Amino acid sequence: MQHKESVTTCFGLRPTKTRRFLETLFKDHPRPYSVPEILAAFSKEGYRPNKTTVYREMEHLVKQGKMRSVPLASEVTFYELVTEEHHHHFVCQSCRRVTKLVFAERFVQKLVTVLEEEGNRVTEHLFEIFGICKQCQKNYANSIFV
Repeated sequence: MQHKESVTTCFGLRPTKTRRFLETLFKDHPRPYSVPEILAAFSKEGYRPNKTTVYREMEHLVKQGKMRSVPLASEVTFYELVTEEHHHHFVCQSCRRVTKLVFAERFVQKLVTVLEEEGNRVTEHLFEIFGICKQCQKNYANSIFV
């Protein structure tokens, strides 16, 4: 991951080294990240900001409307770029990696219609799928034969 030095603003805000790294990470690899995952990605690039700095920066970016916290069934908060694209998430129960899912909204709308036909009033929805990701399955299969 090479951060883009030519960026005059990061997320439309004053550029800092941390913001440059965050912007590059989230734009080059668009998926939700936890702060520990962000710190690990930074570390791979030789950048080691203080953990508190990253937490504060993420909260600042959320308040500025540039990022959103992703409400998952987890003790760990994940963050992603704010986009117009409506999507949901797949959560690996082994490595905890979160992957963005984009699928036909008509599928969700059908569920909403069924619920409303039963007399419910849907105001919003969260849709998560849990399982074991392809990489973890592969790692497990390889470890059996070692």
